[in-house]
Amino acid sequence: MKLDKALFALVLALCVLVGALMLVPDRPDYHGITHPNFPSLLQGGPGAERHARVMGLGWAFGTLQLVFFACLIAFGAKKKHGLRGLGKPLIFGLALNTTVWTLCVLTYRIYLTEPTHMLLLGLPLSTAIMAYGMWLAPTTYTFLFVFGFKRWHLSDQDLAAYDRLIESKQQ
Repeated sequence: MKLDKALFALVLALCVLVGALMLVPDRPDYHGITHPNFPSLLQGGPGAERHARVMGLGWAFGTLQLVFFACLIAFGAKKKHGLRGLGKPLIFGLALNTTVWTLCVLTYRIYLTEPTHMLLLGLPLSTAIMAYGMWLAPTTYTFLFVFGFKRWHLSDQDLAAYDRLIESKQQ
């Protein structure tokens, strides 16, 4: 499948997931219930029950977004050589990001059902993964861009050809 068609299919799938999430029926405590001691505050009901209907769809939406981002990076690469050299690091970055995202969702699901919670650096495990892992994992894409820009996006030859084109248009 061509990359542009894959991107379009991913956007359609993301739209379908948003539509599916919008069709999930509301529970009475989705928007909060009045706190018994502080009536001006709202509190949620049991988290596992509240999130049971949307947890899988939310995970799928996040995963499709990660695939979409990786495809956008591939889409920006030069086409004459394909993804030579970019494919494996891109797949590694996608696998790393998807693993961190999946761990975040799975540990949150466990957090909702267990009475005691494991802490990592002072935070519940799912929050720690989100705080310490979700910002770190995408740096693989940053490194790909910084260290592979001339090879995969704009080489010195491409820049020289662009400069010649600009000079010819100015005359």
